[in-house]
Amino acid sequence: MVSRKSESWQVRPASSDDVSAIVRLINGHWQALCGENKIDESEVRSWFFKAGAPQDDTQGWWDAGGQLRAYAQVYKGDFPNHWDGYCDVTVDPAVGNNAGLWEQVLAWCDRRAQKLRVSDPERGLCCGARAHEADAAKLRELEQRGFARVRVETLMRVRLDERLARPALVDGIAIRVLDLRADLEAYAAAYAESFAKHWGYVDRPLEEWVRSFRGNFTSWEPFLVPETWFAAVDGNEIVGSVGSFPGVGGDPMGSYIYHVFVRPAWRHRGIAAALLRHTFLALRERGCRMAELHVDSENTTGALDLYRSVGMRPVWHQWDLERRAPVK
Repeated sequence: MVSRKSESWQVRPASSDDVSAIVRLINGHWQALCGENKIDESEVRSWFFKAGAPQDDTQGWWDAGGQLRAYAQVYKGDFPNHWDGYCDVTVDPAVGNNAGLWEQVLAWCDRRAQKLRVSDPERGLCCGARAHEADAAKLRELEQRGFARVRVETLMRVRLDERLARPALVDGIAIRVLDLRADLEAYAAAYAESFAKHWGYVDRPLEEWVRSFRGNFTSWEPFLVPETWFAAVDGNEIVGSVGSFPGVGGDPMGSYIYHVFVRPAWRHRGIAAALLRHTFLALRERGCRMAELHVDSENTTGALDLYRSVGMRPVWHQWDLERRAPVK
């Protein structure tokens, strides 16, 4: 039964002073969904621009006892880039059936989204959201507000404390550490070319990609380990890359794999598998025992088969949802 009762909440933007409360809320939610933590304090702390200062793209709802019961953030994400904004919402499962709270949370998201830059005003504001397959309350509330399920992502995982295959050599291709400054423009160009036919891709001038990645790498600095970002090169040309974040998330000995790509002309030569195996071994040497990533389950480049071939296995699924609305 969905509760319709009205409750009094303390509502305000969150700040870095609320990091511990946000971590408890998000990890409590994910423990209820799948029995594991999702995030740690270092990652959440990186979301805030200035220590102690409220941030207007966030909002929290505290109950009368001072417990954080809901948290929302609306921002321009980097993937998929056709989303003008991403609505990141967590509601405590203990109050997950409180329709009045959901109404407040999603209404705030709507108001905040209207302040975002709209990439295509004629088509309207495109907002995205994600929900774990078991998160019935979130799926219900988003769909009642006009969001539609458009894509499924799969979380895949590999254990690094088991026997790992050595990366096979690929003729003419070398793997080296990516220089996050000197390689930035070439990396951005290779990324844009690699994802040009992916769902949700919107072309941008190269300088915009460079600016976006420069901002990303800067914001990731608190937990960025440059030695775990690798490039596959053909001569001096970057043809593929894999990045990773050791220790990020709920498992301090885990790692998240990010931005796996190979440019079209170099595909089907084993480069992506070599990059991944190279990354797995580097992460294990740093003490990581697990690595995971999300993959678009409907990817047409054979990504699911690639990840299975290097020992990764599906763990759970989540929905990508989106909604277009007129620009006000």
